[in-house]
Amino acid sequence: MLRDSRARLNRAITALPDRQRLVLLELLEREGHGYLDVSQRLGLPVGSIGPTWQRALDRLRRDPELADLRSAS
Repeated sequence: MLRDSRARLNRAITALPDRQRLVLLELLEREGHGYLDVSQRLGLPVGSIGPTWQRALDRLRRDPELADLRSAS
């Protein structure tokens, strides 16, 4: 079950638009690093990090393959 859930989540993240995926992974993998650090690492405006992060999360929340994961929490 857990392996299947992780696989579905990985597929959903992989399906995100490149910019959203990169921001999401940078913020998750570098927990504690701020938007300024992420913007410098990715070469994106610092003001775009939060909205891009939010769009990625919104897209994952709407992904029908992840519906049962949302209801389990």
